[in-house]
Amino acid sequence: EGNINYQLNNASEAFIEAAKVMVHLADENDAKLQVICVPGNHGDLRVKGSSNQANFDDILFHTLALALDSYLESQPDEVSDRVRVKRSDTSVGVTFPVREYVGYLSHVQNMKEHVGTSSGKRDALSIKDNKGCDAIFRGHYHMSKLEEVNTMPVVMTPSMKPGGQYEDSMQAYSDPGYAFYTATDEDIIAEVRRGRF
Repeated sequence: EGNINYQLNNASEAFIEAAKVMVHLADENDAKLQVICVPGNHGDLRVKGSSNQANFDDILFHTLALALDSYLESQPDEVSDRVRVKRSDTSVGVTFPVREYVGYLSHVQNMKEHVGTSSGKRDALSIKDNKGCDAIFRGHYHMSKLEEVNTMPVVMTPSMKPGGQYEDSMQAYSDPGYAFYTATDEDIIAEVRRGRF
């Protein structure tokens, strides 16, 4: 509910602290860390004359990437070499490697809530064909859901933010939460662990 400076400061601090923890966990477990950032439609700067790509989330992710780069400069090479930040400057989305697979992350506000309908399947398969991905990770609807289209997982992640009037108008009723997706060499999504705030 705060102004932009307040939100940017708080979100940056929270993300940077989380990233530091993840960097050290990756180092302790001899693993690599990818930080993948995609803006959503809540960050759109809806002011007269602004670009269609003007998005507050993008400003935040740019700040996060700069801060993480600065932090990694103070770390040994074996730590900093494990970390990769990849971000999309639009809500269109971005592909990223998951073991031997390709994931696609997007806010996907233009995709149907349920992929079980013919148009929902068509949307998902079009993304698969265009992006060459093995799984789609998406948000927007503030719900947690795991569906399949021709054996390809289509994952909807919940929101950390409590719903408001807009979510109620879409009947998108859900508690604030999070989800962890575990990949193996055999499955891009082998296990899902969900939690609530």
